[in-house]
Amino acid sequence: MNSIQEMTMDQIAPNHSVRDLERLQEDEAAAKAAGFAVAPPMYALGTPCISLGHENYRASRQQFEQLPLARPVIESLVQRILLEDRRDATVGVNSLVMLDNGQISRGNGGMALSEESLKQLMSRTACPEPGAAATYFTTISPQVRAREVNHWLRATADKKDLVLRHRRTLTSQGGNGRQVYAVVSPKYKAFDVDELARTVEGLVGRLIPGECRADVKYDGISGEICLYWHSNVQPERVCAGEIFKARAGIKSSDDGTQALTPFAGMFRNLCLNFICIDEAQQTFGKRRHMGSDLHRVIYGGLNDAVDSVRFFAEKWDTAKSDQLRDIVRDYPERCTDLQLAAGAFRGIVKQQQLSLPGVKRGETVDELMKSFNQEPEYTRAGLVNAITRTAHEVPLRGAWASEDVEAVAGKVLAAATRSTKVLQYVESGEAF
Repeated sequence: MNSIQEMTMDQIAPNHSVRDLERLQEDEAAAKAAGFAVAPPMYALGTPCISLGHENYRASRQQFEQLPLARPVIESLVQRILLEDRRDATVGVNSLVMLDNGQISRGNGGMALSEESLKQLMSRTACPEPGAAATYFTTISPQVRAREVNHWLRATADKKDLVLRHRRTLTSQGGNGRQVYAVVSPKYKAFDVDELARTVEGLVGRLIPGECRADVKYDGISGEICLYWHSNVQPERVCAGEIFKARAGIKSSDDGTQALTPFAGMFRNLCLNFICIDEAQQTFGKRRHMGSDLHRVIYGGLNDAVDSVRFFAEKWDTAKSDQLRDIVRDYPERCTDLQLAAGAFRGIVKQQQLSLPGVKRGETVDELMKSFNQEPEYTRAGLVNAITRTAHEVPLRGAWASEDVEAVAGKVLAAATRSTKVLQYVESGEAF
């Protein structure tokens, strides 16, 4: 039995904070009201964590802060898939032929087949055991494989159609430089990872609340976009039963093997050392790639997923509540709000060494203020949003310039949990 387990409730209970207990009770009620089956803590609700728990909570918060801001990483995913130049072609099974090099052809050049797409192709022929056949085909020579596949293609009903989903390959595979990555039914409704990303991106900042960061996974077929929010409670106040992190997102596969699945999760600390963590999960509107209302259903499901964690996302959004007059130091009392914002930007340029590659240094703050004035908000979030907007709307020089500017926005946002007067006011005309 470790030292934590040996602690008696008499030793723990006197350290309870009424304020923390009320906070935890409110959080637990909100999670249950949103449909999450949160696990009960191993100790009495509100029992303070020990020092190891404080450190583990800090590490959790730091991991969150290292995630990129949602909008730029989602946009990067969209751009990556656009480079693939995806296309769909409806063809008759009998019009296809496999070449001796293993590529599939409609008489206008060959396209490489992924292993999964070969299995899908065989499943749409007259072959009685398509999965076993496709596995067997990987063990034989390309010439023998072509003879076997062509036999089953010819044996399939003349009028049977299928859809070849193909894309440009980034590595040389012969043929016309394209690869079939999925073979699906004509009833298949495309709603690919890039469209999922655009749907999520359209919600960020409007529907999706709070200090939102994202983790994006994409392996060429399957994708997952997960948005995260994290508690800003001070580490010394973390307790058993602390709900400290929430997520919402959507996942799918572009070959029809995985349904479109909006989801949400709630993370809760169960012990005193912040090691036993439970995640309560829900899915919203899981749907196969079928139907004319697919976009509406998925948008609604993602909306529901975000709504389920909205209470926590808004509660933890310190950047929205950080007024500039509370977080900027050394500004003159005569400052108007607009002058204060400009002085804060000059301070960020000086402190964070923010630059806009391709923009003259003396015009950097002017560009930031143009972005700020499009949606003026005199909070930390307003400054962050202006920096993000500038990174994406102002032409910058260099492949990674936008990402570098976004990194500064992330630093300004992350500072919300560390101090109050964290931004330096710099007067107009002062060297910076």
